[in-house]
Amino acid sequence: MRSRTVLTLAISTLIVATTTAFGTAKGTMLYTGQDKPITTTFTHAFLIKGPDVVDQKKMLRRVLLTTADIGAKLKACETMACVDDAFAQGLQVDWDAGPRLNYWLTLNDQLVQFSGTLEPRMFVSKEDSPKRIAGKLTFDGTPASGPKVDVEFDAPLVKEIVKVR
Repeated sequence: MRSRTVLTLAISTLIVATTTAFGTAKGTMLYTGQDKPITTTFTHAFLIKGPDVVDQKKMLRRVLLTTADIGAKLKACETMACVDDAFAQGLQVDWDAGPRLNYWLTLNDQLVQFSGTLEPRMFVSKEDSPKRIAGKLTFDGTPASGPKVDVEFDAPLVKEIVKVR
């Protein structure tokens, strides 16, 4: 009986540790492209640290906001190109790439894409450290045919990557 209790406790701890290993997101993104409007409801947030594709000596922090749990795919990645491949739908935001925040949205399995930049003040930080970015990101890019985003997230570091490709 005691061994069954210990086993149940161990499995419960493992499940809780696994489900909380990645971050959370609550909020939406509305994008109106050439077709009908697409609304995305974010539930997951991930932080990856790796080299910038343009300047590989510059390390950036990338937050990925998604509807799907891609944490296992991200943990398996050895390159930033792999991170991009694992990311089929949602919003990526790069910190440390320059004076502005760079973002890239991708929808419908990467068939719809849009990128832009934001003033850092669009992000209200609860924490902004090398191992965690948490807070609220709100912006309206619709005047430039971009997305309207309102999301609160907590993204702990999933992995540090050293290679672009």
